[in-house]
Amino acid sequence: MENFINETMRFYTPVSLSLPRRALEDNYLCDDLFIPKGTFIFYSILSNFSNPKYFPNPEKFDPDRFNNL
Repeated sequence: MENFINETMRFYTPVSLSLPRRALEDNYLCDDLFIPKGTFIFYSILSNFSNPKYFPNPEKFDPDRFNNL
């Protein structure tokens, strides 16, 4: 049951929150995007839950993905 709830919360995220973060040092992203130290970045939680890097096959509702937690 806990796996089902976790997957439901991942798949149907109730809050589309963006987390503010501040760059602690100068950074280059994707070789052409420069983010200077002190710049605020807003990071979307939804992008994490739909990223195949963190959740393989993110479009599929699969409670068993939480078995290894």
